[in-house]
Amino acid sequence: MTVLSTEPAVLLENRDGVTRVTLNRPKYRNALDKAAIKLLHSRLRDASREKDIKVLVIRGAGGSFSAGADVKAFETDVDPADPGELIRDYYTPVFTLLRDLRVPTVASVTGACAGVGMSLALMCDLVIASSSAYFVQAFVNIGLVPDMGSSWMLPRRLGEARAKALMMLGEQLPATLAADYGLVYKCVPDELLEQETDEVCKRLARGPTQTYLAIRELTHLAWKNDLPAQIDDERRLQNIAIGTKFFQSAVSRFKNKS
Repeated sequence: MTVLSTEPAVLLENRDGVTRVTLNRPKYRNALDKAAIKLLHSRLRDASREKDIKVLVIRGAGGSFSAGADVKAFETDVDPADPGELIRDYYTPVFTLLRDLRVPTVASVTGACAGVGMSLALMCDLVIASSSAYFVQAFVNIGLVPDMGSSWMLPRRLGEARAKALMMLGEQLPATLAADYGLVYKCVPDELLEQETDEVCKRLARGPTQTYLAIRELTHLAWKNDLPAQIDDERRLQNIAIGTKFFQSAVSRFKNKS
């Protein structure tokens, strides 16, 4: 007899302006099946509606971030008549919502961060990884191509040579090297990951949310803009930043110190 877990596959917690989304299928190293993806979308949508949210963190329960898509569930999750449905109708809405979330996003990575789980982590603004974590583009190991933006993100972050090797060889990239290569923001000792994540989130929660979003937009625009266009976008967003309460308060504090 199969015993179904009563624990939700994705947990949501809000505390002090920080929303924590936890992938909660530790028995499967947080591999994502269709039901988990649907619930993740629901959790992110709920988070986006929180009035006091300042930062969103995605993490995994049980020592792994995510082993990627649940291959064992492919038989039921993938429609043979429309194999792309899973990506189009389930994964894409999640990634789009995460990309467009109106607060900074952080991935706190332990253990395996593979396939679509790796894409999910890299979609966040900042990735902090434990020293024992590793990243792997596992698609090629089962004859699939990278998806959910991996083939777009990896060459830009790693360069073409390393990106091709990672995607074609399907080898594990230790978190220490991922940080050295500039794929992730920081790698810290395992026992310090939670503390480091909390400190970064607290700092972001105290800061200028609107400015963070403008910085995110500028970094995306930089890939397609030439220099004059980028400077023009900087001017446009700077005009908005100058009108924020955060900037005005900062100037007032500066004047009072003078």
